[in-house]
Amino acid sequence: REDILNKTYESKVKSVNNATKDWASENLIYVPSVVGNIYNENVDKSCDDNCVCITINELIVKGYLVGDKDNKTILTNPVTKESMNESLVCARYDSNNIETRRIVTYIVED
Repeated sequence: REDILNKTYESKVKSVNNATKDWASENLIYVPSVVGNIYNENVDKSCDDNCVCITINELIVKGYLVGDKDNKTILTNPVTKESMNESLVCARYDSNNIETRRIVTYIVED
């Protein structure tokens, strides 16, 4: 059961990241054009000057993401049973090379 809940959570995180990439791609004006520190998996996952943050709730309201089956306006963490709506998601470029850079996203850790 725990494994299924964790996989469901990972699936929701993937959906959140994809929705954030869609939002950021359509709103590039908000994504900082210069990256101060190159993104990697070990980067401090916080909101800083190198990224733009949006809440999961904003992604739902703007139509980039759909909540749970029972309530389309709330995205619930299946492991903790808590709403994820107030969580921030960061979108940033992975490098300063305009030709090869891409948008990466991650849920900001408290």
